[in-house]
Amino acid sequence: MKRQSDKKTENAFIRTLVYRLYPSKADQVRFQSYCDYRRYIWNQYKDESDHAYQRYRYEKTYYAKLGMKVKAKDFCSKYPTLIRTKKQINHDKKAWEYQYPSKIALMAMTDYDNAMSNFINKAMPDWGKPKFRSKRNPRQGFKLPAKSFKLSGKTITVAKGRKDKKHGNLVLKTRQEFLDYPTGTVSFYMEKGRYYVAVPYIIPKEKLKSNTEFKGTAGIDLNVNHYNLYDGQHQVIDLNMKQLKFYYERIKHYQRLLARKRKFDKKNIGSHNYLETKTKLQRDYSRVVNIQNDFLQKLVLKLCQKYERIIIEDLDVKHMKMGISSKGLHRSMFGAFRHVLTYKCEQYPNELIVADRLYPSTQICSKCQYRKTGDEKITLWGNKKHHTKHNEYICYQCGAELDRDENASINLYQYLESKWYKEKSRTEKQTV
Repeated sequence: MKRQSDKKTENAFIRTLVYRLYPSKADQVRFQSYCDYRRYIWNQYKDESDHAYQRYRYEKTYYAKLGMKVKAKDFCSKYPTLIRTKKQINHDKKAWEYQYPSKIALMAMTDYDNAMSNFINKAMPDWGKPKFRSKRNPRQGFKLPAKSFKLSGKTITVAKGRKDKKHGNLVLKTRQEFLDYPTGTVSFYMEKGRYYVAVPYIIPKEKLKSNTEFKGTAGIDLNVNHYNLYDGQHQVIDLNMKQLKFYYERIKHYQRLLARKRKFDKKNIGSHNYLETKTKLQRDYSRVVNIQNDFLQKLVLKLCQKYERIIIEDLDVKHMKMGISSKGLHRSMFGAFRHVLTYKCEQYPNELIVADRLYPSTQICSKCQYRKTGDEKITLWGNKKHHTKHNEYICYQCGAELDRDENASINLYQYLESKWYKEKSRTEKQTV
């Protein structure tokens, strides 16, 4: 069982937990057929929506020549009337469709409507038009609303189709017991030969609060392969564990084998040896992800139970990964660390302070607050003017010699007392 995502409501937290399922061979076939049915409805509904969208674009250009504007919201409100509604699609079902739960089709169509409305709003992250769902995608799944399944102990029961006389209800088992809190939309999916279910729970805040007493402040500087923490004493959290090094070497070996097979034997890519090495590569990747998630959850839990106030940087991870050390940044889990830390701090509760993105924590001296500018700045390659390394910080005013990452963590620890934070708070008050 692993935690997937947590969201906050007024009086409770919506916590989503992922359970692994262990279906029989017959249930695996039914599970796969439910996934295929959702994919069929999605693609069918997409074809009809594309015709309406083409008409919207035609009318938009036509009215633009006349000096009139057609808003993008009109597509979500007006043009779905050109498509068959959800009730009409359920009414026009074919005979073979009645052996599947009708809620699978309804959830597929609602998800596509939400994806299309996000496509029209270009301000949404990862903006793009909904794509065709292929059966070759490594991840297949379907969704069900709250009233179409039952949770009891270690089993989840899915209601069968209305005219399915051959089978009973689909009963899937797990090794962990489900919680007794109310749930919402549940998503079933299969990936790499394993079956999972993601169950959201609405848990009251009172039952999530801990009785630990928080003490002190911690400043955390995120770096490739290690985190630097300062709470009065400097600590280095190493991310390169022995297990990960072993799996990284084996992943590199399997990738070389696959690249060699693609280069010299392009016709037999689907051979037995090729598929065998591919499954081994996927197995090692999944093990690395599990080790990293387990380490991250335990690390954040210790931080939230120990410190009252945690200060981190606001890093632009998406653009940082476009640089040279993209693999190291990806393995250092900058984005995942901040995501887990935000909802953990709301749960306990802690005060999470995110320093401004322009705050130069690596360029300021932690002892005399001297800031390096121009040719004196420290880069990833050090400083050419003074011939210093990238991990050395030498203050040219007070003469202090510190490690670069240690100096940055101390500056984050002192962020609330810095001139940068005080000026920022003043400007915010003036604007308000």
